[in-house]
Amino acid sequence: MPNIIGLDLGTTTVTGVLLDVERGEMLRLVQLRNDAALPHALPTRAEQSPHRLRTLALSVLAELAVGGQPADGLALTGQMHGLLCVDVVGRPLTPLISWQDRRTA
Repeated sequence: MPNIIGLDLGTTTVTGVLLDVERGEMLRLVQLRNDAALPHALPTRAEQSPHRLRTLALSVLAELAVGGQPADGLALTGQMHGLLCVDVVGRPLTPLISWQDRRTA
């Protein structure tokens, strides 16, 4: 029976589910508050720490693995749109500028 992990890097929470595809049943649900937002003096900025977001995502995946059920695939989704500059090997160079940022409004 194939199991799929769904991972959502949301604005409010980072949520993961382990789904039994054949039965259409959720086997496990893990949800952590997304506390990656960076404090700013300017209210027009909405940035997050990509390092903290990665830690949250890995924590959710680790909790999903606790049950011991294997996963055959991973589906990802995230918070609308954003911008993250990375170097040639994919390391973050900037904070994640989220869809809530209003500095160009």
